[in-house]
Amino acid sequence: MVLVRGATVHDVPWIMPELRVFAGFYSDTINLYPKDDLYARARLEEMIDKHLVLVAEDVEPMGFIAGLVTPHFFNPDLQVFAEVFWWVREAYRGSSAGLRLLRAVEAWSVGKVDLITMSLQAKTPVNPDCLLRRGYELMESSFVKVVPKVA
Repeated sequence: MVLVRGATVHDVPWIMPELRVFAGFYSDTINLYPKDDLYARARLEEMIDKHLVLVAEDVEPMGFIAGLVTPHFFNPDLQVFAEVFWWVREAYRGSSAGLRLLRAVEAWSVGKVDLITMSLQAKTPVNPDCLLRRGYELMESSFVKVVPKVA
């Protein structure tokens, strides 16, 4: 049975390598993982402490979802849960772990935020219909271009 719970600092040692895999999976053109592991660890621990990080597990960890709780950039009267990472380990894709993580964010959000924003990368294994069926609407598409460094 898949259980979803709040992450703790005890989850950091298994989440960190998964974040490396996450970064490599989604970008062929630029390394999304910070150069400094201590920086990455500090950001993750900050998210666990001040925002929201949830873990799905059965016998072992299956995946996680994490996001920032912040005022909307343009309308500060709106509180937003902005998803940053939604990751299910490859061995558990096709299980209920990803959907259970999403449901847990939705349940947690009631009375705490006004909006949930979810980002689906171009190479995501998540079918966008999953979000549309749950009442999400497509608001924008993002395009990324790597800018060359000047020597």
